[in-house]
Amino acid sequence: MRIRTPWTLPTSFRALSQSLSELRGNECYHKETGRRIKAYLPMHTFWTRLPYREIITICNQYHIDVEDAAKQWVAIQIST
Repeated sequence: MRIRTPWTLPTSFRALSQSLSELRGNECYHKETGRRIKAYLPMHTFWTRLPYREIITICNQYHIDVEDAAKQWVAIQIST
């Protein structure tokens, strides 16, 4: 099993974004389904740090919002 490090993630994420999505005007769409991609939720596990600057730069190019998965999880736990 290959463990992704913060140094390989932006390159992989950029390549994945280019191969799976396309821009139509100021919105990003999934090529196969045609559905709009609205947000990206990076998930950091095992105390790994994510390169948020690079992720945000890539997402800004595709007009995708970046949300924090940990904050979303906490919000769900509090509301239930």
